Amino acid sequence: MDLALASGEVVHAGAHRNAALAQAARPFVGMAVDRTLDAGHVPCRLIQGRPMAIGSRSVPHERIQLLERASAPGAVDVVPLAGRPSGWDRAIQRFATKTLFHESPWLDFVQTMHPRARTDYFEIRQDGQPAGYFCAVRVDKARMVPVYGSPLPDCGKYMGPLVDDGVPQADLVAALVRACRSKRIASLSLASDWLDPTVMRAHGFAVDESVTNVCALAQDEAAAWAAMKGTCRTRIRKAEKSGLEAEITDDVAIADDFYRHFTRVLHHKGRRPLYGIERPRSLMACLAPAERLFSVRIRHRGEVIGAAFYPHDDRAMYYWDGASDPDRLELCPNELLHWTAMKEAIRRGIPLFDIGGGPVPSRFTRKFGGKDVPYTTYRRDFVPFLDAARRLYHLFDEARLPLAVPTP
Repeated sequence: MDLALASGEVVHAGAHRNAALAQAARPFVGMAVDRTLDAGHVPCRLIQGRPMAIGSRSVPHERIQLLERASAPGAVDVVPLAGRPSGWDRAIQRFATKTLFHESPWLDFVQTMHPRARTDYFEIRQDGQPAGYFCAVRVDKARMVPVYGSPLPDCGKYMGPLVDDGVPQADLVAALVRACRSKRIASLSLASDWLDPTVMRAHGFAVDESVTNVCALAQDEAAAWAAMKGTCRTRIRKAEKSGLEAEITDDVAIADDFYRHFTRVLHHKGRRPLYGIERPRSLMACLAPAERLFSVRIRHRGEVIGAAFYPHDDRAMYYWDGASDPDRLELCPNELLHWTAMKEAIRRGIPLFDIGGGPVPSRFTRKFGGKDVPYTTYRRDFVPFLDAARRLYHLFDEARLPLAVPTP
């Protein structure tokens, strides 16, 4: 996250962070991409803004090279496009693995998060015929280390390739690797339920296995209500009896309401906000006009005491973020926020609510009737020592953020 902070200490930390990435990029700049893998590679995953080491089995790079030679260009190719195809959202609708995070409104939102980034689009061809699409957000770390995220960390939950039935996954993954090499990409991150961890490991990807909590939304409120734990139903009843009023709104002021409570909560916990007030504002600006966002607000005696955001498409609703007045939690606004969004999703026929919560969903997350399901991400680095530089980058990136200060 790039913040315009003026203090010399912050700039100093950022300079060290960029130097670490630049050091890792030296074997890469001006040269062909390195084809070897570090046998002792340990991937690093950001969990709540902090790097955590995740164990991963390595595949000998000789084996990976054999697989890549066996998957030479021909059967499956990934062909760059000049930009976002006309009618992109209509074109991808037919694919079973299409998610909200493939759609234009979300990709436009990601662009506001990373103004220097760009989204690259590709057509997937099998035997010369169109068979799908792939898009990835490109960010140049330290302005000289290009990485692809489909999605980038913290910029969506699922993306990855969209293909017709019958496209061999191993051939497609090899084609994606070739496309990255041709563009001298330093790292590729993917997240898609369609991808097979065994295939991905065989092609040199680090595999990070976690979980996400998903509620299957019934066709009526009564069934969804019955599926929740009793303690959750009790707290929702208490919220309603206490006079809390919930509404779904497109009022842009909800972004400021949310951020006011968000910074208060973080201040009480002694934590740093990972984004500024412009983030929820741009979320609303990009998604609300496309009807891809439920913005829920809770009032008590006319005062806003809670707000949360739920991006969605017609296949799933997701929990983005939310916050409530820490002095009013006994009124149970958080449970009412989720339940209000769930009722709206049921009304619109959205079948799933992906609450998230990995790597270990909280008791709060689990009481809405969902189940923990696997959530797997993949990453392959094409530059030696990039993982160590990534850890330093995240450490410096977090260290330079100021502690949360409550907004008025």
